Amino acid sequence: MDALISDMEVTIPAALMSNEINQLKHQTVQQMGGGQGFDPQNMPDDLFKEQAKRRVTLGLVLGEVISQQNIQADAGKVRAAVEELAATYESPEEVVKWYYSNEEQLKGIESSVLEDEVFDYIIEQAEVSDKEVSYQEVIKPESQGGDADESA
Repeated sequence: MDALISDMEVTIPAALMSNEINQLKHQTVQQMGGGQGFDPQNMPDDLFKEQAKRRVTLGLVLGEVISQQNIQADAGKVRAAVEELAATYESPEEVVKWYYSNEEQLKGIESSVLEDEVFDYIIEQAEVSDKEVSYQEVIKPESQGGDADESA
């Protein structure tokens, strides 16, 4: 996905950036144990700008691909994903019924399936070339000279 958005010039609406930064702040507080009264708004926006920009850009690009290619979540794949989740419970059939009766939860599964289908479409369209590299080159962090194009 890095290769997909690396050369794109996308105009990002300020409201989308602001919303994504706020979401990242809240996620960070949750990952740190809930913050016990810590206000995520006290964290500086600059800590999250690059990640927010990447996520918003990727979302806009994927949205455009979905729109242009008329990609939709396959109902069979959605059902398979729900059944896979339900299989870990004592009464899987009840969990499946719950997902299909809870629109918000089902939309989350549909969104995940749609995302997978978009990625599959993009990969089908991509030109892939093999490059031999050593094990050390593969595990070397990008900041130590790794090529940004190799991270996709």
